[in-house]
Amino acid sequence: MDCAIRPLKPEDFNAVASMVIDLYQKDGFSHLTPERFKKTVDELNAHPDKGEICVIEREQITVGYIILVNFWSNDATGNIVFLDEFYILPDHRNQGIGTWVLEYLRSRFQADNAGIMLETTPYNQRVIPLYKRFGFIPAENNFWQYMFRKTTYPQ
Repeated sequence: MDCAIRPLKPEDFNAVASMVIDLYQKDGFSHLTPERFKKTVDELNAHPDKGEICVIEREQITVGYIILVNFWSNDATGNIVFLDEFYILPDHRNQGIGTWVLEYLRSRFQADNAGIMLETTPYNQRVIPLYKRFGFIPAENNFWQYMFRKTTYPQ
């Protein structure tokens, strides 16, 4: 498969921002705007140790993106790569790109990290079989959050 993952470039911003908005809208979230996504881009560019935004290409055409966030886990006694967002354009889904991306992430991060974590929304259950085939298992603990700023979540 002729795929590649590369860092987000300034000229990618509009295309990836539209994918970000599509991802959030499909899951019933309305709070993400290009301006808010720009804050994420700026933060990760200023602090690359926190993570990165990458473009997924197939045959040199942008077909998706991922956002990776790094953190240390005491429980895992190592660095965790959190796959914060993972999006492939609808016309390019079910063609093996998702599997290729997960294989890429495993080969890139396996030697120096304790693992990869991700989350799915209750509205995006179609990806569960892919993650299970790849070896992901549900976490034993529930993930909770306390937000200092109001974020609109679907009811």
